[in-house]
Amino acid sequence: MRNFARIILGTFTAALRRNTNQPRPTGGQLQEFNKAILCVRSLTDFYLMTQYPSHTDETVSYLRQYLQDFHETKDELVDEILKDGAHYNFPKIHLISHYAEQI
Repeated sequence: MRNFARIILGTFTAALRRNTNQPRPTGGQLQEFNKAILCVRSLTDFYLMTQYPSHTDETVSYLRQYLQDFHETKDELVDEILKDGAHYNFPKIHLISHYAEQI
């Protein structure tokens, strides 16, 4: 899983930019891409930081910030993934919101 987390951001970025019919994304597409990339980056950074063997107040604040960034940007990504009336009910996303408190 750790290796997956290290390469997902670059792969995701390349896939977003390649899925357009234009040589360059439009302004609206670029804004959506950046928001989706920030969402994935925040979750990946959160995951990688949870792997630290010990934490300080500073690393816990980073965890909280990454999680906050994820929650602020996840709607764009979730809306795209969950089309056709699917629901948004991911218990693990709720569980990670309590991670920093448990350290």
